[in-house]
Amino acid sequence: MSSYINKSDFFAAITGKPVDYDVPEVGTIQVRGLTSIELSQVQAKNLTPVQISLEAVRMCLVQPVLEPADIDALGQAKPGIIEKISGKILALSAMRPDDDLEKKVGSGS
Repeated sequence: MSSYINKSDFFAAITGKPVDYDVPEVGTIQVRGLTSIELSQVQAKNLTPVQISLEAVRMCLVQPVLEPADIDALGQAKPGIIEKISGKILALSAMRPDDDLEKKVGSGS
C-alpha cells in the first residue's frame, strides 16, 4: 500500500528554498525559484525572452537584493551571465533541467 505525504511536507517540497550559486566571473550569489504567481505576473507583461530572463533574475536574486529600479543596470550585464543565472532560477522553478546537476552526474564527480 502506498504511503502519502502530508500537506505540510507537500508544501515544503513544492515551494523550494534559496540556494547558493557560484557564478564564474561574478562570485557566489543566492537565488530561488520563481513562484507560480510570479511566473504568471511575468507572462502577463508580454516580454521578450531576454526581458523575461532579466525580470526572473531581478525577482529571484536573494543575495544581493535587487530592486525594480535595478532592471536597467541588469540589462547592461553580459548576456551569458544573465542566461546562466536565469537558467539556474528556471531549474529551481522545476521549469527546466538543472545543467549544473547534470554536469556533476555526467562527470562522475
